[in-house]
Amino acid sequence: FNEQPVPSVEEVARRLGYATAKPLISRFPELVVQLRACRPQPRRVERGPRVCKRIYRASEQVRLKLTEALREFPPPSCAQVVRSISGHRTRIRETFPELWRAVHDRYVEYTREARRVKREVFAGEVHRTFLELHRQGIYPTARLVLGAIPEPPYRSLELVAQAMRRARQEISSSRTSPSVSSSFTAPFG
Repeated sequence: FNEQPVPSVEEVARRLGYATAKPLISRFPELVVQLRACRPQPRRVERGPRVCKRIYRASEQVRLKLTEALREFPPPSCAQVVRSISGHRTRIRETFPELWRAVHDRYVEYTREARRVKREVFAGEVHRTFLELHRQGIYPTARLVLGAIPEPPYRSLELVAQAMRRARQEISSSRTSPSVSSSFTAPFG
């Protein structure tokens, strides 16, 4: 207590060979209080509401990254956006809920549309294979049709069966009614 400037509790602990101040605080709480009372307290100047510029700047950078993600094509997933920002998913979602929802919805819509297009392409391939087997005089089963498609994106016999039903309807309608176009395909779904 006679030393000037008065050392901090952490400094005294280091001098005594401790790595932290916890042993001193737990064993000598009264002396720690006296030591802290002798130290001059830093003055706080009231400047109104404190706004940390670094946090503000960081949140603006996050906002910019989210708006950039809304312009990217193909739309990035929320996980990709979080990785590019190097932030925490929950904090970003809670700080910018509207932007987060827009990024999420855009990605979900894009992936839904991509799956729909992929299924339509597959259904078209099944349809062509079905008609080709039918023209060759082979009764087209779902397994035969699927086996005849090189590297099919789907292995589902149910998807093949749905496309085959449409192809059969087209064949039967073209036999009964010559005015119906043979290029008609019902939407896949």
